[in-house]
Amino acid sequence: MRKPKRHPNAVIYTRYCCFPECGKRGTKSDAKRFRRIPRFPPPIPANATDARKMTYAKKKFIREENLRRCSYSIKCPSELYICLDHLREDVRKSVAYTNSKGERKNFTVQMSVPVPVGRSSVRLGASSSSRGLGSD
Repeated sequence: MRKPKRHPNAVIYTRYCCFPECGKRGTKSDAKRFRRIPRFPPPIPANATDARKMTYAKKKFIREENLRRCSYSIKCPSELYICLDHLREDVRKSVAYTNSKGERKNFTVQMSVPVPVGRSSVRLGASSSSRGLGSD
């Protein structure tokens, strides 16, 4: 079976902004307008050094934090992009990992992540979330 011929002026879009309701898209030549969410790091062996375990925990946490702020599941395997029109903020968070002796260790990660969007990331104060009594 033959493939249908593509129109010579057709544009092939390869990058799509993963923010809900953004809709921006671009080609490979528009790479400067998009930032890729870091890939999920490959699994590490059981006998890895503490430094390697710490690096793995850091990379995994940065990807999960970016996905959470874009309203995606933290297990999303896709390669996702964010257009540069969205606001970013610098945050410091604590990450835990287990060292080779089996002890839990913490370290701090400083990263630039997008400002949260979506229902799960919005925090309402007590006064704005109150439904009141409903009686006049």
